[in-house]
Amino acid sequence: MSYLSISLLFDLEDTNKILNFRKAIQKKSKHKSHYFKDEIPHVNLISGKINNKLNLEKISRIIKSYFNSKISMNFDGTFFLIKNDKVIILLRFRNFEKLFRFREILFQREIYEKVDTYSDRYNWIPKSTIENIPHKNLNQTKFNLFNFSKKNFYLNKKIYFKKIAIIKYYPSSNKKKLDEILHIVNL
Repeated sequence: MSYLSISLLFDLEDTNKILNFRKAIQKKSKHKSHYFKDEIPHVNLISGKINNKLNLEKISRIIKSYFNSKISMNFDGTFFLIKNDKVIILLRFRNFEKLFRFREILFQREIYEKVDTYSDRYNWIPKSTIENIPHKNLNQTKFNLFNFSKKNFYLNKKIYFKKIAIIKYYPSSNKKKLDEILHIVNL
């Protein structure tokens, strides 16, 4: 049983901005993240358990046949989601109708046996999770995450994605293994 994610990769400049922002948040909040330690920032298009007969070449052909040039989206901002005892920091995007159509093609071709909750047809929005910080760290350090984000993080309003990665990942129950990029499709 394999789990695959098809994800947009940020360019090097935006990746560095995001990684520096993550490091600054970790330093200010005195939080060392194990989950995001080695993760490359990306926007997940779809993820879940795949049909084992499917190969990377077929997925690559589907991607290349649909996207003939770089993908652009508007950066909508930094958002915070409170879930259980954590604050989740997200980057959100707008202007993604073409991505919805691409996802529909993947659903129609039945590539995925089971899609992850946040990737399903009705819950998905383009976002990149930057960090999860426990509430206690924010309270103990009196760290104002909202003001810090406004002052210290920016991306251009229009973001261009030139690469799509096919990533093998392991469900959260087995996070001892690192995610692995199997293939990159250049647009």
